[in-house]
Amino acid sequence: MSLQSWRARPKQTIAVYPSVYTMSYATGKRSLRLYGAKLTAAIYAFDDRDMDIVVSTKADYRHFSSRLIERFQKRPEFLDKLIIWSESHTDYLYNFLDRHLGQKIIAGLSNTEVANRYLKYVEKYVNYHLRNTPAWWLGAIPAEEKLREFLKANFSSSDTEKILAEIIDPLEYRSENVQEELSLLDLAVSFKRLRLIKGPSDLPPAFKVWFQEHIRRYSSLPFGYKTGVIWKEADFFQRLSSLARRQPAALKVRKLKETQLKKIQRDRLIKSLKLPQSYYNLAIALRQLAYLQELKKTTQTRSHPLLQLTVKPEIARRLDLKLEYLDFMSEEEIAHSLKRGGVLKSLRRELPRRLKNAVNIVSGEKSHWLTGKKANDFIKLNNLLLTADIVTEIKGQPASKGLARGRVKICQFSTEISKLKTGDILVTAMTTPDFVPAMRRAAAIVTDEGGITSHAAIVARELGKPCIIGAKVAAKILKDGDYIEVDANKGIVRKL
Repeated sequence: MSLQSWRARPKQTIAVYPSVYTMSYATGKRSLRLYGAKLTAAIYAFDDRDMDIVVSTKADYRHFSSRLIERFQKRPEFLDKLIIWSESHTDYLYNFLDRHLGQKIIAGLSNTEVANRYLKYVEKYVNYHLRNTPAWWLGAIPAEEKLREFLKANFSSSDTEKILAEIIDPLEYRSENVQEELSLLDLAVSFKRLRLIKGPSDLPPAFKVWFQEHIRRYSSLPFGYKTGVIWKEADFFQRLSSLARRQPAALKVRKLKETQLKKIQRDRLIKSLKLPQSYYNLAIALRQLAYLQELKKTTQTRSHPLLQLTVKPEIARRLDLKLEYLDFMSEEEIAHSLKRGGVLKSLRRELPRRLKNAVNIVSGEKSHWLTGKKANDFIKLNNLLLTADIVTEIKGQPASKGLARGRVKICQFSTEISKLKTGDILVTAMTTPDFVPAMRRAAAIVTDEGGITSHAAIVARELGKPCIIGAKVAAKILKDGDYIEVDANKGIVRKL
């Protein structure tokens, strides 16, 4: 077995299906046609609390990633085209769900119609990830390692991580959170000129249209993968009113200038390094890969509220199932159950076992489940779901330099970030756009997952916060209230 990176995370933070479909494409003929490589198998392992994602062989992974890195170094236009495509498809999944399985539509559909449309959604989900995801999912970490090895061989080893972090910072690309902030600042500039506005209903018609479009585009930002949280009109109006009292035009200019200054400094640094063209291309590719991952998250964040709050509850109601069981059913099992008017007794007995502990092996774009003793034996044999008690030191990779001390707040869900106060240390498996408010308050950030192009790494550098990524078991070992030191210069977390 070989880990693409440490992928263990609390299984409640992300739905197993449809997320497993983002791996299925990599094991089939479509992947082979498009990338000249595929995985023999991709494997999800679950216990009561956590999930682990691995690929079946190191040879598969090395072959796939080497094909990708070759494209990054020799064909820069490959990622340029991929970014243009991904930017044009951020509403791809949302639009389908809204038009074919939306709240006003799904209730009037027969079981067969719901089944067929859900299968069509899964097809679109896989098609999107087939194009967007392999480059950063299978290529980013090996590309990062290859560039790091070159820098270590040619520059002072003590400067390697700092140089690497700075030259791959994707400052020319704006995350969805940054775009939302700039858009709201623009609104606040105009709002500041208005008089006697006590609430959204008092807004002038033209401004209201502008405001509502902002809400439509960004209301799902805090939803992430599975939080259930959506920003309402009142949330946006409160922030808008607050910004209007804080010189919004000056705030926007300052933010843009800070980014531009960082970009100038980054470009001067990379120019001074005089990298060979192939390694220069690799640095540029890592910026693009970080942005591609951000675009994927935007695409899913926009569509997941409809999927998680409308489609899945309706399917669960029709099948008389607990909602959590749908996360452990393939699209074929869901469609077949809908068409026959109920879940097979054998599958109904199987689902609680899948929920408790299981292994899902995806090969040839099809999945196979192991449960009970077979799953436990497979997990033990392949050393999956490592427990925290075998770890003696919490060490990860510096993503944003600095040193900070503070009290730990474990936030595995963005619904928990309200407990994090200014000066606390945010510890989580991974961050998504909905974590940004907490990241602003945190003295430092520690994540169990991720590479230097991950969301946590990029946002931490943007905010100037010490950040350690890939700590593997920090969220398991540490507890709320622990007083710790985050040494993001060395990548070490110490209890004090």
